[in-house]
Amino acid sequence: MFAASRRAAGFVRAALAGIVLAVLPAVGAQALTVSESTAGEFSSDWSNPTEIGAGVDRVSGTGSANAYDILHFTGLAAGAQALTLSFVAPEGVDWSYAAGGSVLWSEDPFRWSWDGATAGEVRLDYYGREQTVTLALPDGFAGDLYLGLYFTHGAGLAYTILAELGAPIPGGGIDPGQPTLPGGEAQFPPAGDPVDSGSASPVPLPPALAMLGAGLAALGVASRRRRRAA
Repeated sequence: MFAASRRAAGFVRAALAGIVLAVLPAVGAQALTVSESTAGEFSSDWSNPTEIGAGVDRVSGTGSANAYDILHFTGLAAGAQALTLSFVAPEGVDWSYAAGGSVLWSEDPFRWSWDGATAGEVRLDYYGREQTVTLALPDGFAGDLYLGLYFTHGAGLAYTILAELGAPIPGGGIDPGQPTLPGGEAQFPPAGDPVDSGSASPVPLPPALAMLGAGLAALGVASRRRRRAA
């Protein structure tokens, strides 16, 4: 009986080791935000864009006339997905306020200023202070995205880019109106909320944690039986 208890305890320990190894990477995973207000001004040079690496799911900044923001996303998921760009005018603008510009994108490095395909035009004023531009990336998208925000007029135009978005639509496609992580859980706060580049939202842990708890309980039972047998 003692030998059987030892074998059972060994099996439980082996199972727990496998569970822990599976859980640890998820514990360290973080969804990150990059904010121009705290990380510094983004590049305005089409040939030297600001690099936005893997793991960043939200980018925020501010645009003004002829102050461009050129970004290079290097860690997006491959395949069809949608990026949502939300633009908001400052609070308290009067009837004469107007701001806007163009959003251009490419899967290859920009070859000149204003290179790339147009994702949308931004036009904000007193009567329409918010606008969203959705960039639908194709099935063959490889994960590298060059994005040019060319602000042509106005000032104080805040924007937020939500990356790795899109809830699958039944039957295929992407629903850009449902911002989610690849696992399907809503991740992003509404556009316009304060952003801190140092903030991080932990990714939900997998069901393996429940298995870990069950394994610990089983190990305790096996230990008690072994003591009784001794």
